[in-house]
Amino acid sequence: MKRGWLPIAVLLLLLPATVSGQAAFDVYEMQCFNDGTLIGVSSDLRLVTLRGGRWQPLPLDATGVLRLWRSPDDRIFAVADGQPWAAVEVPHTAGPGTRWEVPSGIGFMRFASLDGIDVVTPDRISRLDPGGKLTDLGETPVGGSRQRASLRAPEILVAKGMSVVCTGSSDHHDDSVGGSCQERSGTYLYRVDFGDALCCESEAGHFTNPFVCGDVVISSLRDARHVPARETTQARAVANGALLGRREGAARLGSTCLDGNRALLVGKRDVQIVSVPRLRTLWRQKTAGKIGAVAVCGGSKVALTLEGHPYPVDEIDLTAPLVSCKDAARATRGAR
Repeated sequence: MKRGWLPIAVLLLLLPATVSGQAAFDVYEMQCFNDGTLIGVSSDLRLVTLRGGRWQPLPLDATGVLRLWRSPDDRIFAVADGQPWAAVEVPHTAGPGTRWEVPSGIGFMRFASLDGIDVVTPDRISRLDPGGKLTDLGETPVGGSRQRASLRAPEILVAKGMSVVCTGSSDHHDDSVGGSCQERSGTYLYRVDFGDALCCESEAGHFTNPFVCGDVVISSLRDARHVPARETTQARAVANGALLGRREGAARLGSTCLDGNRALLVGKRDVQIVSVPRLRTLWRQKTAGKIGAVAVCGGSKVALTLEGHPYPVDEIDLTAPLVSCKDAARATRGAR
């Protein structure tokens, strides 16, 4: 990827606010520590945290941030610009944070939990060791196209002792729209669509990355054979790729697994809790506008911003009463 890409991305982020005459600040991605501390990526690609109801910059050596990731043990990591690119752990309290310089020419790296906390580039997988050290774990597996991607690392998911590799269908793609997920040894393959908000011009760039929930993988799919294109969310077994659940509407960035065989699915203007693997609606709440960034805090609340409006940060109680059976049936009618 050309080094000139990053300033272009920043310009594209700032342009809508500049044209409208509003302050050019937004939060396009969030993660949350279990105690409710919010970490975000601002429109100028810097790390920020919410203090006193206002987003404040973090004193970290991390600019050009392209991704946030929360590990299973409640740690938050970021991909940051640099020479070379770096993986940075965001400290829970004030501090410098650990930085790992990753030998990769591009910033579309991903994180995984294959052997501890790992960073995945299009070429290699490395474990993040204490003190900013890296341990090389070998080549990055290829996806369903059988070609190694040149721009974006695959999403590698692990569950029940198996791993699933989700990536674009061609190494010429700058996103994973038209991609696929396959069991690492190639025993099954199915279509998915996903991308990154900064790299993808299509609506599918806002679809959720495939994620594990129990022994299933939840992903989104866009079928352009229909007019308008049909968007769905699917749940497939890690063991054999079998389709176990499907519903209308694509789950978007911020969707995640919850405890108790449940998942949070983010829509354009609502959030829902669904059963896993059937994906039946258990709880639903609409928002006042199009959703921007979403994070789950401690499994009991959702923090979200509306697109173009970083204030206020709304909180939704996930323990609120369930929707009526009539509303739930209407939301899942197209999934059967």
